[in-house]
Amino acid sequence: MRKYFLLPFTYLFYFLLVITCYFNLPIICAYLIRISLFKPKFFRKKIKGKKIFIVLYREIGVRDIEIIYKSSNFNLEFFFMRRSIPKLIFFCFSNKKKFFFNYLKPTLNKKWEDLVPAPLSVPDKK
Repeated sequence: MRKYFLLPFTYLFYFLLVITCYFNLPIICAYLIRISLFKPKFFRKKIKGKKIFIVLYREIGVRDIEIIYKSSNFNLEFFFMRRSIPKLIFFCFSNKKKFFFNYLKPTLNKKWEDLVPAPLSVPDKK
């Protein structure tokens, strides 16, 4: 049920992120990214660390980060970011033609022929 309440806010956040990228407002975009950073319950502590790491969130990799967090003697601070945010920013700068799309799952519509470079032609010697 909570997911359905947060869905409109997520769409609004992604839309604001796209607008700031489109109008070239990097300060507002950075502020939105800073708001989107989160910490899972395991990583929340009162002591602030000197070194801050931003990890792209993936359910499988969280366990590896927990092991690093437990084994290190340093004050390390881990923040997690959803993987869709860098995808969205990359999509905004790589494809300017398309403006309206699904903000939760941005995809690049590339054909295989566009990705493969054309073969070089060698001029004939006479």
